[in-house]
Amino acid sequence: MVRAISRRVLEFIFVENSFNASFNIRNCLQGVQMGKALVGQILKRAQTLNENIARQNDRMENLQDLMLDEKLSLSDYTNMKQRIEKDNTMMEIELEEIRSVKSNWEKFLSKGVHLLADLKGYYRKSDLKQKKQLLSSIFPDKLQILKNKGRTIRAHEALRSRCR
Repeated sequence: MVRAISRRVLEFIFVENSFNASFNIRNCLQGVQMGKALVGQILKRAQTLNENIARQNDRMENLQDLMLDEKLSLSDYTNMKQRIEKDNTMMEIELEEIRSVKSNWEKFLSKGVHLLADLKGYYRKSDLKQKKQLLSSIFPDKLQILKNKGRTIRAHEALRSRCR
């Protein structure tokens, strides 16, 4: 028999039954570790971009010196300057994207990991609205109780791919 979820049933699923839901928190935390490794690679890319920008700025100074010493024609200088400026602009855009990713990841780490690590405690402390938001973020469909077990028709796709 399928019936609507009551507050008492949710308390049973999350608190008394030690939150034995359709995903494994340990696997989710492994996903977080993989995310940290990815952020490490992104930060290495940022370092490489900063080094390349510094190298391009040195080249620009050398071009200016060559132009001042009349060892370079105006058209050659202009072409090379435009190329360097274009490259620098593209690298600056990529760096800005990296800064955004890093910032979002740091926000997630400061809040999300603690939530995942103590999901049961967070659920216990939450008011009814927060509990509903938490459940909605985990289960995309309504929960159903069938033979005293909580079920959902399908798992949240993002969580399922992260928690395997």
